[in-house]
Amino acid sequence: MSSSPPDGTLRRWEEIRESFNGSVLLLGNGLSVNVWPQFAYGSLFDHA
Repeated sequence: MSSSPPDGTLRRWEEIRESFNGSVLLLGNGLSVNVWPQFAYGSLFDHA
């Protein structure tokens, strides 16, 4: 996979997995909310 600036495209893991061999991929709540809006909350403390 060539290195290019992010363009907002969400790629399938199968397309990029070789680029992360031996690496760690950390996804935050921002991505989660884009996948399923119910992950959104105003405050983690209030949600808990």
